[in-house]
Amino acid sequence: MNSVIAFLFGLSLLSTFTSLGTFVEMDHALFPLLNTIEIFTIWGFVILAFGLQKVAGFGKLASWVIVTIFFVIMILLSLTGTGV
Repeated sequence: MNSVIAFLFGLSLLSTFTSLGTFVEMDHALFPLLNTIEIFTIWGFVILAFGLQKVAGFGKLASWVIVTIFFVIMILLSLTGTGV
């Protein structure tokens, strides 16, 4: 989606348009954190939570706790190289 938008409007292919990182400059300290909060990544985690409930037989609370832990780990990993 990001590549299609960048191609259609002649923008940089490194730009993301589906994350909160769009609202700050790339050199801003919060950019890596906000760039992690992306609509398709969040949707993937929602699908993972439902999949854990249906396929693995986890309870609703357990699946959402696991998904939340994975999301927090992903955010922490995105911040490791940024100096924030």
